[in-house]
Parts: sequence; C-alpha cells; structure tokens
Amino acid sequence: MDISTPTSCTPDNKYMVRCQGYQLTWMYLDYKMLTDFPEQFVRQIEKKHKHTERQPLECLILGQAAKGFRLSYPTEGGMAYELIAYGVAKGQPVLVELTMDIDPEKTADLPELARQIVQLTK
Repeated sequence: MDISTPTSCTPDNKYMVRCQGYQLTWMYLDYKMLTDFPEQFVRQIEKKHKHTERQPLECLILGQAAKGFRLSYPTEGGMAYELIAYGVAKGQPVLVELTMDIDPEKTADLPELARQIVQLTK
C-alpha cells in the first residue's frame, strides 16, 4: 500500500518514517514469526529502556484485527510511548511500531499518517 509521507516527515528507509513527535516503523514477517517474534521484539525494547511498563493492546492494522503491546518508559526528555501492533493485513504478516511522545488513548490521538495503518479498538 502506498502512503504519502507528510512534508514534515523524513523517510529513513522504505520501512521507517521519522516525523515531528513520532516515528513509524513496519516490518514484514512470515506466518511462523508471528508466534514469537513480537514478544522477542518487545523484550529487546524492555532491555534497552529500563522501567518499561507493558500493557496488552487491541487494535486494527489496515482494518484487520491485530494484537499488540502498549509500552511506556522514561526518557531524558520525559516519557516515550510505543505501540507495537502485529497481525495479518491484506494477506501479509506485519509488525508496526509507533513511538510517540504522547500517550494515545484513542485512534484520534494517533498522528494522521499512523491512523492510515493502525486504529485503536479501545
């Protein structure tokens, strides 16, 4: 799916975009990786950032039911919030990582670019 990048954003590569106040990354997986890779990915983040809090996340990726994690951890400038969503979208297993400096409670709290891919269900 082609998504236009806002002018305030900088694509790092074809799988990552950095914008003012957030970063959006996505990874294509194979079906076998969906079972344990997301948990391993989150554990790496927890090792990297001390005092990480983890909560389950219910969401959609491109309108398809997905699972995930909502992480929060202290940074030098305050707090960081990461949404890790994973599932199958349009037949392709994918993991989406959204890192923000605000804690999103609903889809409307997500940046416009991220809302095109991920929607929160609660």
